[in-house]
Amino acid sequence: MPSSLEAHVSETENEWSTIGYFKNVVQFLKEKNVKNVLDVGGCTGQVSVMLLHEIPTIKSVTILEPVSENYKFIVERAKDADTAKVNVLNKALFYGETHIRLGQCDNNVGGWSFQHTGNQTEEVETATLEEFSNIDFVKIDIEGAEKNVIPSSTYIHEIPYLEIEFHDELMTTWKEFVGEHLKNHKVKYEGNPQRPQNVFLVREDLFE
Repeated sequence: MPSSLEAHVSETENEWSTIGYFKNVVQFLKEKNVKNVLDVGGCTGQVSVMLLHEIPTIKSVTILEPVSENYKFIVERAKDADTAKVNVLNKALFYGETHIRLGQCDNNVGGWSFQHTGNQTEEVETATLEEFSNIDFVKIDIEGAEKNVIPSSTYIHEIPYLEIEFHDELMTTWKEFVGEHLKNHKVKYEGNPQRPQNVFLVREDLFE
């Protein structure tokens, strides 16, 4: 029987290869010849693996994954990838604190995810978007911490393409949040009923 992480690899691969929203995102990024990718909340690293396979112009992928179990899983998988292109960091994207604690996750993928309440057991170093440069595309799936990151970052407004999975109350109210905090971007694709919490945005000056 596969582990929860191995099962999540298959689930992610199925979503990104069959759901129209994700297929549109990949095709768009391929047509735009993206080169530098930041995968925030990499989980198993499967999205990065698929993007590297589908988009030959990618030169570098940096994966941020704060959960130690997930991080080790990604590092092991990255041995089979082009290691010159892949950089995996055991960090959480967050502003205002040098370290945060991770709380127990209800989906049991890797066991833990971001929470400020509940059973906090694992401390991890943080990073900000401003520590990176020349990023073409960022995928953000950070279990509710987007409420901290998006309003706090200045660099996010310069990034051409964003794919965000919203959590908690923002799963249904993300349009208002995006309208307030991501005014430099326009919505290109919205997640369909299977993934209503996902949105793909293009910087306004690049929007077609």
